[in-house]
Amino acid sequence: ASGLPIAGFRVDYDTQSDLKQQFRIPYQHTTVILDVNGTESTRFTGPVDDATFTAALRKAAGNN
Repeated sequence: ASGLPIAGFRVDYDTQSDLKQQFRIPYQHTTVILDVNGTESTRFTGPVDDATFTAALRKAAGNN
């Protein structure tokens, strides 16, 4: 819906300890957005509204 080339994945907080450590996920409801180089661009803990999330995706894609 955002028109951006993105990929997403979900980490099972209870079983995927290696990914939690790799992406420094301290809480179950953490969203990490990486830019096109794989560098963390934005991080949210808890719920985030659609407009804020889309703006963060655009920033990560270089489409401010």
